[in-house]
Amino acid sequence: METNWLKVKEIFVGALLLRAEARDEYISEQCKGDEKVRSEVETLLASYDASKGFMASPAIEEVAEEILDLKLRLGESLKQYRIIRELGTGGMGEVYLAEDKNLGRRVAIKILNRSFSQDTGNLKRFLQEAKLASSLNHPNIMVVHEIGISDGLHYIVTEYIEGETLYNYVLNHNSSAIEIIDLCIQISQALGIAHDAGIIHRDIKPENIMVRQDGIVKILDFGLAKHTPLTGGVPSNALREDILSTQKGMILGTAAYMSPEQARGKNVSLRTDIWSMGVVIFQLLTRKLPFSGETTSDIIASILRNEPPRLLEFVSNVPNELEQLIQTSLEKNPEDRYQNAGALA
Repeated sequence: METNWLKVKEIFVGALLLRAEARDEYISEQCKGDEKVRSEVETLLASYDASKGFMASPAIEEVAEEILDLKLRLGESLKQYRIIRELGTGGMGEVYLAEDKNLGRRVAIKILNRSFSQDTGNLKRFLQEAKLASSLNHPNIMVVHEIGISDGLHYIVTEYIEGETLYNYVLNHNSSAIEIIDLCIQISQALGIAHDAGIIHRDIKPENIMVRQDGIVKILDFGLAKHTPLTGGVPSNALREDILSTQKGMILGTAAYMSPEQARGKNVSLRTDIWSMGVVIFQLLTRKLPFSGETTSDIIASILRNEPPRLLEFVSNVPNELEQLIQTSLEKNPEDRYQNAGALA
């Protein structure tokens, strides 16, 4: 199925919300002489009318919203990208594996749900992710190929990374301490490039880091990133609100990597990412989180009140330098941490 299916869905929904006598003119105007699109729309309308009959306006609007957010289908195209399969889904939209028919390569396409993109704040965050990520050039940062809009769908095209999330990779490969340190050096070097550009990631966690089968790390998801002057910081209230309003599973996954200043809604800085890196390194080496709890409130309370456990409590024969690196990264006062990821690496 070609790109016009996206237009068919949009015109169908628009027609569905109109009175029957106004549909024909609307369809003619929207199809612009494309008889194939018109035929598809009319077939859908006829099928809908036959199966649903008369519905109250609120019910029609609910159905229309669901149809607008129908997932792309196998073989469907978005511009020159042919959809192969869905890779994942989230609150903002879906991610698909696709083939770039012009260049003959596989890519990942992140598509924002239409219903979600109606919020200007959501759309701004989505576009910000692409722009910030595309401004960085480093082998350990996911490459952004294109950002655009087609038939009302906002999308980002990135390189397709075959691999596993960071924590799963370490578990499945039973990675040694030396191998884990190598992975963390790659992450820190890439994060250092972002920090040199004044970009704070703000959501460093294993789920946002992929490892290819050859051991190369890729940092993903700059959706919460902020550009800031190399001194000072930016408010973290928005991030805290994002975390506390997310579904429970995501709350627990993200809150555990929050810095004390994020948990308090204070200004964040490059040193905020250093804290998150300290949590990640500790978790990879011990298979445990330094700050945990049964609820989000418990986790945040632990972050604010408790000192991190010593690495030696869980892992033997740890170099003093590594223990000190983690303890310095997890200092409650941002000023006492490493000042940027370059120093951490």
